Amino acid sequence: MPDIPTPSSRALAKNYYLSSNEMIFQIAKLLKLDLKLKKKITSYYQKNFSFSETDVPNPKFKGPF
Repeated sequence: MPDIPTPSSRALAKNYYLSSNEMIFQIAKLLKLDLKLKKKITSYYQKNFSFSETDVPNPKFKGPF
């Protein structure tokens, strides 16, 4: 995460939080995996896991704000 205060709006949050692909890439970089394996892992993740928008409240939440 960047060394700045966490933003509180969706418009700012999308530039603050890492995407799933970026997390995979950075982990692979730390593990010193080659580019072919990084792409294979990213492709597997995209096919087998769902992506959702960052900072979206759960629709079941019925809070006061």
